[in-house]
Amino acid sequence: MHEVEARESCRIWLHMPSGSDGLYKIYVNRNIRLTPSRLKSRRPVSGEVIPVEPGEYAVVVRESEVYKPGRVESNTISVVLQAQEEVKLVLNTENGALVLSYDH
Repeated sequence: MHEVEARESCRIWLHMPSGSDGLYKIYVNRNIRLTPSRLKSRRPVSGEVIPVEPGEYAVVVRESEVYKPGRVESNTISVVLQAQEEVKLVLNTENGALVLSYDH
């Protein structure tokens, strides 16, 4: 097992609306994150799987176009993960707003 894979033992799964590839950017603790190439085969069809170290994270989704007037962003969800834990989040659009929630 690679050192990075051993450190990043947790996963944040984010399911997005069908056909939304490239429309949104995922921010984890203010950093843009995507599925790394080593996990592309596990990536959901409409979404991302983001490996992280155990810890506390703030997750928010924003429209990709940075300089767009009125750029839309979701609510922020706080996630606390222990070693080997995973969390599943889902992004929905409601009346033009982006709504991020836990997928139960």
